[in-house]
Amino acid sequence: MLNNDLQQLKERLKQNVVRIIDFNGVDDLLYFCTKDKYVIFDSIVLKNYFICNANRTVINCNSSYDRFIQDMNTCFDDKTIFNNVNFCNDFRILDMIDKTNNLRLE
Repeated sequence: MLNNDLQQLKERLKQNVVRIIDFNGVDDLLYFCTKDKYVIFDSIVLKNYFICNANRTVINCNSSYDRFIQDMNTCFDDKTIFNNVNFCNDFRILDMIDKTNNLRLE
């Protein structure tokens, strides 16, 4: 049952998908600072370029729950980016992310 709930939550987080296929797309994303989007990059190079140039706090979702809570308590604001949402298997973390309008990266 929990695995099914986890998959449903992951699917809900994948609404409003934006696919980035080149550096122009990354630059557009950097310029417009979109919220409430699930971003899929066609390559790790594009993703790393975005993260390095975003000038926003990035919280990794595939860390432990305790580390995630610590990062949320010290770093979270409306511009925070959640990274590696696709690798997260902790329902509590995904549930918290679901309650925000922040940018989510696959």
